[in-house]
Amino acid sequence: MKLIRLFLLFLLVSLILSPMGFADAHQNFQDFLNQWQSQNHITSVVIGVEDLKSHQIQTYQSGSLLINTSKAPTINSLYGVGSISKTFVSATLLQLQEEGKINLDNPIGPYFPEYPRWKSITIRQLLNMSAGIVNFTESPDFKKLAASNPTQIIPPKTLINMAYAHPDYFAPGHGWHYSNTNYFLAGLIIEKITHESLEKNYQERFFKPLDLNHSFYSESFYPKDVLAQMAHGYANHHDITDFNAGLPGAAGSMLMSTGDLLNWTEDLLTPGKVLNPKSLNEFLTTVAVPNMSPRPEGSQYGLGIFWTKFKDKNVGASWWYTGVITGYTSIFMFIPAEHKIITAQVATYPDNNYAVLFPNQDFVKKLLQLPSHDVDQEH
Repeated sequence: MKLIRLFLLFLLVSLILSPMGFADAHQNFQDFLNQWQSQNHITSVVIGVEDLKSHQIQTYQSGSLLINTSKAPTINSLYGVGSISKTFVSATLLQLQEEGKINLDNPIGPYFPEYPRWKSITIRQLLNMSAGIVNFTESPDFKKLAASNPTQIIPPKTLINMAYAHPDYFAPGHGWHYSNTNYFLAGLIIEKITHESLEKNYQERFFKPLDLNHSFYSESFYPKDVLAQMAHGYANHHDITDFNAGLPGAAGSMLMSTGDLLNWTEDLLTPGKVLNPKSLNEFLTTVAVPNMSPRPEGSQYGLGIFWTKFKDKNVGASWWYTGVITGYTSIFMFIPAEHKIITAQVATYPDNNYAVLFPNQDFVKKLLQLPSHDVDQEH
């Protein structure tokens, strides 16, 4: 009887103290986040952590939507997600393949007769960055044009032509190099097949059916009602919130909230939700990636998503993407071993530190230590 009483006492104490432990962990991280946000001159930051078993979500926010104001960001505030936009391109093409309208192993030549040098490149090679096509953002012509008027609208064809003017990095399938040009081409293929804009494709395939009510895509200037929902971003001490966020097009023009980014990550990686199991397997089939900062060593690349096996045993192998656009950076991470998704979005990434939300950075390592269970549901 004495042992039973001791056990019951231990159980009671555990039940009483355990929630406080988690509460303390959340508060400690919030204190850390407030300090980090201030020290790094971050305008605002929003973080979401979802336990995929309970579907409970814990959120953290710090800073203000507009500098020198007290209006705090929320889980529905909009941020530029940069290259995370590429996941929507790949998902659309994989759906089109499911519909029998395309084969990812077909060459792109028939879609782009004006670029004969690229005729043997396959759609899959565009998506997994093994095509060898020059990244237009590395072109001196682009840098000069963008510097002359950062808010101008540059047609995708102009940017693709800039890339075509330079020798390819390597023969198709014989290397790996990140290239936004690939996804401009992939976006145009979608429009040629569907005879609809990317924006309409995204609305019909993802935004509406998945209730992504705080996700937007444009290849031009965003309207005022969308801008009003954005966390303000700054560059060189100038508010660039209403600049031409649509410039990166299919490669990086999406605006999303933390809540939608959590939902999109979960839906995209759940078999049968966005992609059938076969398509999802293709999406997650990776190729080797050269070790290059700021990517973690040993990273691999699928059809628009990174995979890395981290040294931390609790984290293990994880799927992730960090997207950067002027004034904003966002990340999603899916950690299968912990049945957890982490997203973070920042406005005004620190000068000369666009890599602040890459998985090997100290701040993200701190995120990976966050608890993902026994939290208040906010979804």
